[in-house]
Amino acid sequence: MVEPSSSPVDAARRLAPEVRARADEIEQARRLPADLVAALARAGLFRMLVPRALGGGEVDPATMVHTIELIAAADGSAGWCVMIGATTGVVSAYLPAEVAREVYGADPAAVTGGVFAPSGQARLVDGGYHVRGRWAFASGCEHCAWLMGGCVVLDGAAPRLLPNGMPDARLMLFPATQARVIDTWTVSGLRGTGSHDIAVEDLLVPAGHSVSLVTDRPQAAGALYHVPVFGLLALGIAAVALGVARRAIDELVALAGAKTPAGSRRRLAERAAVQAAVAEAEALVGAARALVLQTVAALWEAGHGGRADDARRAGAPAARGHPCHPQRRARHRSHVRRRRRHRRVRHQPAAALLPRRARGDPAHHGGAPDLRARRPDPARPGRRHDHAVMLTTADFTTLQLERIDDVLRVTIAHPTKPLNAVDARLHHDLTALFAGLRRETAARAVLLTGRGRAFSAGGDFAWFPSLQDPAALEALRRDAKQMIWDLLDTEVPIVAAVNGHAMGLGASIALLCDVIFMADTATIGDPHVRVGLVAGDGGAVIWPLTLGPARAKQYLLTGDPLPAAEAERIGLVNRVVPAADLDREAMAFARRLAAGAPLAVRYTKLAVNKLVKDALNMAFDTSTALELVTFRSADHAEALAALAEKRPPVFRGR
Repeated sequence: MVEPSSSPVDAARRLAPEVRARADEIEQARRLPADLVAALARAGLFRMLVPRALGGGEVDPATMVHTIELIAAADGSAGWCVMIGATTGVVSAYLPAEVAREVYGADPAAVTGGVFAPSGQARLVDGGYHVRGRWAFASGCEHCAWLMGGCVVLDGAAPRLLPNGMPDARLMLFPATQARVIDTWTVSGLRGTGSHDIAVEDLLVPAGHSVSLVTDRPQAAGALYHVPVFGLLALGIAAVALGVARRAIDELVALAGAKTPAGSRRRLAERAAVQAAVAEAEALVGAARALVLQTVAALWEAGHGGRADDARRAGAPAARGHPCHPQRRARHRSHVRRRRRHRRVRHQPAAALLPRRARGDPAHHGGAPDLRARRPDPARPGRRHDHAVMLTTADFTTLQLERIDDVLRVTIAHPTKPLNAVDARLHHDLTALFAGLRRETAARAVLLTGRGRAFSAGGDFAWFPSLQDPAALEALRRDAKQMIWDLLDTEVPIVAAVNGHAMGLGASIALLCDVIFMADTATIGDPHVRVGLVAGDGGAVIWPLTLGPARAKQYLLTGDPLPAAEAERIGLVNRVVPAADLDREAMAFARRLAAGAPLAVRYTKLAVNKLVKDALNMAFDTSTALELVTFRSADHAEALAALAEKRPPVFRGR
């Protein structure tokens, strides 16, 4: 193995051949081998951004970029894991000295990782926090000694707010042995990163083991720590993209120099079209690399002078987005196609079915999303690789699944929301559910219902303040669109059994199902306007399609709920039954559908849903865009304040 080197770049050059030689092993294992992790750690690559006082490298950003780029060119997954370990090491500069020594100084070979996104909750207690949460995309979690997860801090039942009105979000650090790794990373791209989910339940985290990368100031005084943390993360992601692009071009050049196509006497390298494609790819990657290094220089100049505000303004916005696009175009131009192994499976974790954020997107690791990063187009399902799956309750935290002969029964059962209000956890699970149902082959029908007094009471008001960030709103819009399209693209018929309140998104999901049964005690409505929002989650489409525009506007513009009898009378739902009979009646109908000719049932549903999808194409993007606008309106803020203060809102149209 490689001996420690004074320069991470030199160490990366020396380690790269071994990393490259073990690429297949990394992909097969879906993680980095332990001995390779140890070699990378001994070379200091995971500790490039840790202060020298703690035994780290405290290197300048350009050195970090060069180092990650070299490892990523050898193997993309290894480069990504080095980037994660290195950038999470910045947290060491924000910790109290004694905690920083405990986490980063006790074992020089220890690796840290985790997820910045605030997907967990941290409840204030004496001396620290009680933490619970589940974080997706925890790259390299299996080789980490310490992990971290972003949490919204709760003071009692409500989020603690910062002076600017935003929820207080902090990173919580805990030993990796105290977290549960949930195997979700069944993918083909960057398979070796082992980006599984991690979870903790009721974990006591001392106050000193938490930091805020927004409100806290670094304890370390080096120039590196004047550079914005998410700027460093963005540069690390760009470095991975540049390394992968470099490798793609090199692979093509090697192939073109040796391959003579059938029926030709000339090697690929002698063809003008190939030469032009390689030249264009080189130019694209070279331009991207130059932009990254130019941005790095500006950041470092500002940071080295102690001008934190200048460094934040530099911020690396161009370096974050631009290199990822030429990287993809370069791979396209070079026509490099790595062999992918697609296996049909009976069970695949639901999280693996979710559309992944592009690896060039900082949101993959919890940062602000690059809104230009490519994602699957939900209107074109043929672009995905659809494999058979069998979903189970273990795939979710807010849903319960039960298979009864050929019917899959799905119950919305949020463990902390008695009315099944939609928060980040439930929204994530519903998105994963419908992504999985698109590939469901074991069941011939689905019964969707809720537990307790509600089917789903719509959005959780406690979640809304965290959605004021534009990046969070944009990510929500994309996921909501994916959810609705996947619901409509699910070929298996879905019977909704509306057991109680179905409001907002809950109502939209119920109404987009194929047949809707409703308990006589239940209510349904879309009260978006009552909290100053546009009905952008499908309500502005399915209500007019079902009732006609005039009657739909009667309910959408007022937010008035409908009792079950009225919903049945106007044709909003199919059938109302006594509450005690709901489950039996809905299950009987689901069994009837399951007993039908599968191809005829599925294809008839697809044909009818074409009408719904056409309407969705016309109105969905407009309604969701307008909903994003109203999310940041003064009227919406007034509605939330009025709810908290238990008074009528005073709307002013701004």
